[in-house]
Amino acid sequence: MKNFGEYRYFCYVGNNASYSFRNYVDPITGMECGYIMGYDKNRNPILKNWEFDNQTKRQIRVHVNEKDKEGKNAAEFLLNSPECYKSVNGKYIDGGKQVAFLFREIDTEGDAKDAISTRARVIKSQAKALDLKGEELKEIANIIGVFNDSEAVLSHRVLDFSSNFPDKFIELIDDPARKVKALIKKALHDNVFKLNGRMIMWEGKQIGADEDDAVAALSKDEKLLKAVKLNLEKFGS
Repeated sequence: MKNFGEYRYFCYVGNNASYSFRNYVDPITGMECGYIMGYDKNRNPILKNWEFDNQTKRQIRVHVNEKDKEGKNAAEFLLNSPECYKSVNGKYIDGGKQVAFLFREIDTEGDAKDAISTRARVIKSQAKALDLKGEELKEIANIIGVFNDSEAVLSHRVLDFSSNFPDKFIELIDDPARKVKALIKKALHDNVFKLNGRMIMWEGKQIGADEDDAVAALSKDEKLLKAVKLNLEKFGS
């Protein structure tokens, strides 16, 4: 069993949805610094792409002894990135205040609690995905663009989505317009609805200027909604 006491953890704290980097410039040497995973056929270094986001990649971990092909320690490489909190290469202003940092090592109780919260959201999302059956499962699958007769396939795809985008998945589960959104996705997939740019059309009539507008229109018009359902039952796949 791996000794998890021998790992160092880093957590994303940026405002953007995601962030990644392959290298940075060492301010002392002025040279590009990257974590070398291997070499191509021309012996050019292949650099690792370090990825963070606000979903499943909120935190990454590296072993204390993990090194690249040239013996560079992974944890030290991350700690020395200008975008790492407290990095010796960071940008500091106003007597020592660091700015423009995007990730930090998890080395305090507060950091750990934040990381636990992120992991808990993923677990909650996965549990909800596994509980989906029948029409609810089909609705979520249709919304994310999956159309299949096999419930096992639908469940697999929805679970994968929930694992990678837990916050978006929870929003879908709780969305009061979920059924209408699923219907529109299915109608588009079965060519009952047509796209004209972003406009959604049905038999030459505009249903909405875009998907959100179409959702609003169908949600308000029970007669139109029923007609679309009947049309899908008759001409859909």
